[in-house]
Amino acid sequence: MSHTTRSRACPQIPDHKEACAPPSEFPNLNEQVKAKARTDAQVRASLQRAGDSYRDERVRAIFAIAPALGHSFAPASLASIAIPVRIVVGHGDQAAPAEGNASYFADSIKGARLDILPGSVGHYVFLDLPTPKAKKELPHLAVDPPGVDRAAIHERVAGMAVEFFAETLKQ
Repeated sequence: MSHTTRSRACPQIPDHKEACAPPSEFPNLNEQVKAKARTDAQVRASLQRAGDSYRDERVRAIFAIAPALGHSFAPASLASIAIPVRIVVGHGDQAAPAEGNASYFADSIKGARLDILPGSVGHYVFLDLPTPKAKKELPHLAVDPPGVDRAAIHERVAGMAVEFFAETLKQ
């Protein structure tokens, strides 16, 4: 989302250590990256470039859905974003709560627009419509709270994205 990757100073942000916590789907991610960095020169070289700019001039607008790792992005990097940004998140997102993630991005990126979908709309509602097998085997990803209509939310958010890009990418 930003011009640079996550801040290498992430563990040093005392009030936001959760910004470096791995997602629940990959609880051992940090340990795996550290182990790989010890044994793989290419991974070490990539980590050394973590603060570099990855700005791509072809990207002219950003529509972010339920962004995570908010406080792991350097504020100066987010402040340097000069293209239109719209962010959508669910009020019930517990994996990447709006307060430390979507709201942080919106507050840090000049002119960014934030839409928080009301109710129990969670992080994983933005994943594809689940199969019966997924609902049985991965309920934390595939079963939404009562009153949350995943298909309707997908339709609504797709409409928001179309509207955003139509407005911002006029030539």
